[in-house]
Amino acid sequence: MKQALFIALKLIRAKSKEYSISLPAIKMGSIAVGLGIMVMILTLFVIKGFKHQIVYKLKSLTSDVVVMAYQASQDISSQSIVLDSSILNALKKVQIVQDIEPVCIKNGILKIKEENEGVIFKGVSMSYNFDLLKSYLIEGDFPTYTDTAISKQVVISKKLADKMQIQLKQKIIIYFIIKTKDEMGNEKLDYRSRDFYVTAIIHPQLGELDNQLIYGDAKVIQRVNEWDKNEFSQIEIYGKEDVNSEKIVENIIDILPYNYRAVSAEELYSNIFNWLEMIDINAVIIIVLMLIVAAVNMVSALIILILEKVNLIGILKAMGMNNFNIKNVFLFISVKILTWGLLIGNLLAIIIVLLQKKYHLFKLNPDAYYISYIPVEWNWADWTLLNIGTILTCLIFMFIPTFLISRMSPTQILRWE
Repeated sequence: MKQALFIALKLIRAKSKEYSISLPAIKMGSIAVGLGIMVMILTLFVIKGFKHQIVYKLKSLTSDVVVMAYQASQDISSQSIVLDSSILNALKKVQIVQDIEPVCIKNGILKIKEENEGVIFKGVSMSYNFDLLKSYLIEGDFPTYTDTAISKQVVISKKLADKMQIQLKQKIIIYFIIKTKDEMGNEKLDYRSRDFYVTAIIHPQLGELDNQLIYGDAKVIQRVNEWDKNEFSQIEIYGKEDVNSEKIVENIIDILPYNYRAVSAEELYSNIFNWLEMIDINAVIIIVLMLIVAAVNMVSALIILILEKVNLIGILKAMGMNNFNIKNVFLFISVKILTWGLLIGNLLAIIIVLLQKKYHLFKLNPDAYYISYIPVEWNWADWTLLNIGTILTCLIFMFIPTFLISRMSPTQILRWE
């Protein structure tokens, strides 16, 4: 082993002219490994950051789990649930639950001069935690609601404000559609208008969801629907950090009455989560391809080196060195190629990640991707596994060309021209 290491070091430190063809091949092998590990790290951390940002935005606007009444209608505001104190206390005792927010949801029509726009009015209670939306606030201040008077203060999105040309503190009118019965007992649609004042503008950049969403006082919807003060459309349940929504559903399902159901965010917005799963598949494909490219380039460099040093192999065999030690000579050189490649690739990836996190150099179209820049999220566990996986894959592939050495006999090698 010491002899193999000594010879390998001599070959590694040899002058460029002694390498001829193999030196560029070795350099290309290191570059290929470096580019491969850099692309793999960036792919993994970009996708991880992207998914985290989208899921965080979605759940900050809609919660991890929604409790609502069983109903045949798709209109979530057509039936209320009663906020029973015993159920509420039982839900709060669940360890993985962070916060519980009762809300009233109702579709409406926003009218500004001659322009109309369909909106979703989300009525919240006095205890609603607006800190969830604090990072999206770009103008104004969040309203404060009480349990007595009905507030006219609302929060709208920047997209809606720009589209309808709404300014901060401006008065707006929303028409709510309700079902009533005429003198003959037949159902008919009626409109009830309410005026509001915009006190805050947020910019979550989450497609159509934040384009239509308006936050206001839950008592407005309770009055329009003629509900009692303990009646709401649904209960939003926020889990603690890194808690799966399905896990929350499993823990609360036995607490809820038979006519209530718990729906996870993944189920409510399955189209977005299915899209995120497709991104995971793309990441796996990219990582596998980069591993193959890096390994093949290393194998190519090693084969070129073995063929160029075929006379040296013949001399070593003639002097009595066995195949195992001769293989180790070239494996040590391969380790050098791999080490330099890993160092270069990791260094470049770290620099790019740090620059992107601080300066957001690479931008995205928020209308298509729900975020204005490419997010990155560093994870030491993933970084370690990725490097270990690359090392193991390349080492396994490096054994392939060394089998050529076993097939070479000293007499054939020394006659090599």
